Amino acid sequence: VPQIPPTSGNAQKPKKPLHVLCGGVLDKRKNIGLLIEACVALSRPDGEDVILSVAGDGPLLTTYKQFVEQKRAHNVRFLGWRRSLEPELASAHLLVHPAAHEGMSNVVLEALAADLPVLLGRTKESEEFANDARLLFDLGSASALSAQLLKLSRDGLDDLKLASQLLKARHSFDWDS
Repeated sequence: VPQIPPTSGNAQKPKKPLHVLCGGVLDKRKNIGLLIEACVALSRPDGEDVILSVAGDGPLLTTYKQFVEQKRAHNVRFLGWRRSLEPELASAHLLVHPAAHEGMSNVVLEALAADLPVLLGRTKESEEFANDARLLFDLGSASALSAQLLKLSRDGLDDLKLASQLLKARHSFDWDS
C-alpha cells in the first residue's frame, strides 16, 4: 500500500483567488480555448475568484489574446514559452489540462511530480490514466468547467489533492529517471 503524505500547504483552501495553470502548445489539439473561455466567464471587476496562467506559444496565441481583450477579462495571463515550469508549478494551486486528443502530457506528469493537484479533460486516455472521476471534467461545456473551478475556489482543493496523490502513487512514477 503506497504511503500518502499529509496534504501540503497549497492543498488547503486557497486564499482567493484560485491560481490555475495550464501549459502546452497553443493549438486546436490542446483545447486551451475551452479553459480560457471558462475562466473569462469568471472575470469580475470587483475581484477575481480564479486566475489562469497560460504557459506556451503556438498558432492560436493571438486568437486567445484577442478573445480575452475583447471580453475585457483581467484574470487570464499569457506567460509565453517557458524552458521550465518549476516556478509556475510552485505558485499555482491547480493544473488544468483540457487536451481533447492526447494520451498523457508531460505537463501533467510535471505537476504530479511537484505535488500540484491536476484536473484533466475527460477523454478515453485520461479516464484510463486517472481512473478517478474527481480528476476529470467534461470537455463539452466551458460553463460547466467555470462552475467546477468556482466551486474549487470556494470549497478548497483537499479532495482533488488527495485524488492527485493517489494517482501519483498508483502509477509509481520514477520522477528522477
